[in-house]
Amino acid sequence: VFISSDAPSPDKITGIWKVNINSSFVSDRGVGMECATICQTVRMFGQHEGLPHSDCMGEYKLLTAMNDNRPVYKQVHGSKFLYYSPLYQVALLLPAYCC
Repeated sequence: VFISSDAPSPDKITGIWKVNINSSFVSDRGVGMECATICQTVRMFGQHEGLPHSDCMGEYKLLTAMNDNRPVYKQVHGSKFLYYSPLYQVALLLPAYCC
């Protein structure tokens, strides 16, 4: 799951997220991000259980770590991280934190 955006934090992203289906990235207008509590927590939504990226959905808590002067979030009930990649200029959801 990714999006190309220069937004300063995940809740400010306004574009369309892409999801990987059968090794191809396709647009999914149902996936989004919202700020839960003063952006200490953000919530990703739009992929219901059984869909390819349902494991990426849920709440992400703000960490003290920064990447390219942007916030890094860790999935509350999972092992994924949400952060901006300056190399790819996209917000990424990955199973490991790699700055």
